Amino acid sequence: MSVKDTGQIQALEANGKKTLAERIAGLSPEQRAVYELKRRGLQKKAASPRIPRLEGSGPWPASTDQTALWFIQQLEPTTSAYNI
Repeated sequence: MSVKDTGQIQALEANGKKTLAERIAGLSPEQRAVYELKRRGLQKKAASPRIPRLEGSGPWPASTDQTALWFIQQLEPTTSAYNI
C-alpha cells in the first residue's frame, strides 16, 4: 500500500465512509457470492477481444477516423497538428 493509498483511506475513515475491503467484508455470504460471480464475469468480458480479427490478405479499408486524418493531411500537408 502506498502513502497515497493510506491518505485516501484515512480521508474516507475521517468522513465516516468505509473502504471497499470493509464493505466487502460486511457482506452476507449470499451477497458475497453474488459479488464474486459478477466480478468474475466482468473479468472474463475484459479479457475477451472486442474487435474481431479480419481473415485474408489486405489491403483493408481505412476507418472513418483514418479517412478524416488523411483528408485533413491532404488539405494541410505541411502541418504537424495531428501528429501524435
